[in-house]
Amino acid sequence: MANAAAAHAAPSYNESNWAASVSGSQPSDAICVGLNQGTTRPIAAGCFKRYGDQWWVGHDLKRGEVVTLEWENYLRAPDSGGYSYWKIYRTGYCYLDTPGWGVCNKDYYEHSSTNYYGMKGSEVYWRVCVRGQCSQWEVTYNDQ
Repeated sequence: MANAAAAHAAPSYNESNWAASVSGSQPSDAICVGLNQGTTRPIAAGCFKRYGDQWWVGHDLKRGEVVTLEWENYLRAPDSGGYSYWKIYRTGYCYLDTPGWGVCNKDYYEHSSTNYYGMKGSEVYWRVCVRGQCSQWEVTYNDQ
């Protein structure tokens, strides 16, 4: 990417995307969180692949049941006292309504690059939800 600042717009909230179905399963280097609802294995999963900024969402439920991957992107921002804090920059959802796996592609600032607020630091939080229940939030820095 030639100019990171040009590729990222002002903060945005509640971005919504339907996952594009893919064959196979999540990449081995993806960080995943699963949701169990009284079962021994997850009935739904949500994963983040840092290299490529991809959200992977999967389930083996009936066609038409919607699994939601909810995500939040925080950037390091300066405060008035000369310190910094994590400021919410973008939020959104990736939906999947067919059994199997789907992918939503995003473009986030890297943790090591200068961000929208002129500082370095980018982290993402996510969880997966289905049938009114959600997994615990997972968090990671966004770096390759």
